[in-house]
Amino acid sequence: MARLLTNAGRHGGAPQARAGLRAGFFLETLVLTLVLFGAALLVHEGGHLAVIHAVGGEGALVVRPWRLSFLAGQIYGLHAQPLTPLNPVQQLLVNLGGPLLAAVPIAVLLRLARGPAARIALGLNLGVLLFYTVIEALYVVLESGFGLEGEWLTAAELNYGLPALVTLAVLALAATSPEIGHLSAWTRIRSS
Repeated sequence: MARLLTNAGRHGGAPQARAGLRAGFFLETLVLTLVLFGAALLVHEGGHLAVIHAVGGEGALVVRPWRLSFLAGQIYGLHAQPLTPLNPVQQLLVNLGGPLLAAVPIAVLLRLARGPAARIALGLNLGVLLFYTVIEALYVVLESGFGLEGEWLTAAELNYGLPALVTLAVLALAATSPEIGHLSAWTRIRSS
C-alpha cells in the first residue's frame, strides 16, 4: 500500500494520496525547521555572549519575559544580557555577531544537504538568522546613531511572528509543488 501511495504521489495518482504525501512533507519539514530553529537560537545567543566577552564586556544568558505588543500576554525568550555597559560600537558588534556566528554552520549544512526537506529547513533558518542580523543591527543604528526609537524592532510579533508566517507560506508552497511535495523521508521509509 505504501508503494502505491508513493507512486500515486509521484505520478499524478489519487488526490487523497497526493494530499497525504504533501501533508507528510509539510509536517516533516516543519518539525525539522523548528528543531533547527531551537538549535540556531542557542548558538545565536551564545554567539552574542561570546562577542560580549570578546569586546571586553561581561554577560550572561538569561530567560526573560517578552511582552507581546499586539496581543495580551507575554512569552519567554533566551537572551544574552550584557552585565557591563557597552558603547554603541561594541553593542553593534555584539548584535551582528550573534546571528552571524549562528548562520555559519547553518550555511555549511545547507551547502552539504541533499534532500528537499533538509534544504528548505536550513534555508528558512539561514533566512531567519540573516533577518535577525539586519533588525538587531538596525536597532543599534537607530537608537545610538540617530537617536530614534527602535523598540518596535524588539516586538515578539516581528521577531517570531514574521518568520513563522514566512515559514508556513514557504512550506505550503513547497508541499503543493509537484516536484517536491512527494519527496518526504517518511514516505520513502514506509515504502521500503
